Amino acid sequence: MKQISILFLVFFSSFNINAQDTITLKNRKVIHAYILEKSNTEIKYKLDTVSAYTTFITKLSNVKSIHYSNRELALSNTSKARNPRLKYALGINGGIGIGYFTGSIDYFIAPQLSTELSIGTYLEPFYSFGAKYWFVNKYPISGGYSPFVGLLYGGYGYGHSLEIPIGISHISKSGFQTSFQLSYVKYNYDLNKNLKIEFRVGWRFK
Repeated sequence: MKQISILFLVFFSSFNINAQDTITLKNRKVIHAYILEKSNTEIKYKLDTVSAYTTFITKLSNVKSIHYSNRELALSNTSKARNPRLKYALGINGGIGIGYFTGSIDYFIAPQLSTELSIGTYLEPFYSFGAKYWFVNKYPISGGYSPFVGLLYGGYGYGHSLEIPIGISHISKSGFQTSFQLSYVKYNYDLNKNLKIEFRVGWRFK
């Protein structure tokens, strides 16, 4: 009976070790632990070799990857990996609207802020540059939708314009991007306000 109890103890101890989570840090250190909580900025965990009352905290910025004992491997937990807008920071797009065509290049300097330069033709060539604010800060690495609003200054012939685009965009896990936007445009030589509807497709690069 005593031998059976020892066998059960060894079996459950072995199962308990195998059930541990694995945290791999960017300095290549590997930590076998039990993850208690994971937020957007840090991980709380316990170790078998330390008192059960002791909780350790590691910043996500120091973590390369996490492997949960009952889940598949989670890729790097930095915002760059979680957010395709940072993973694929540089984008090139082509757009079409009613009576005009555009080409644009943009770059995400933060998960919620991008800069953009566009050129196009609408009766005559025009250009615009400015920034866009993205309302969704992060979403899974598989991609997702995000609404945005922007402010662009442009030139058109001998005048200039001010444009406020609002819309929604989708970035796939491979970097393919589609966008739809409605823009309010004010030209300095025209008292009338103009609305532009545009659909864009493009590709983002690491």
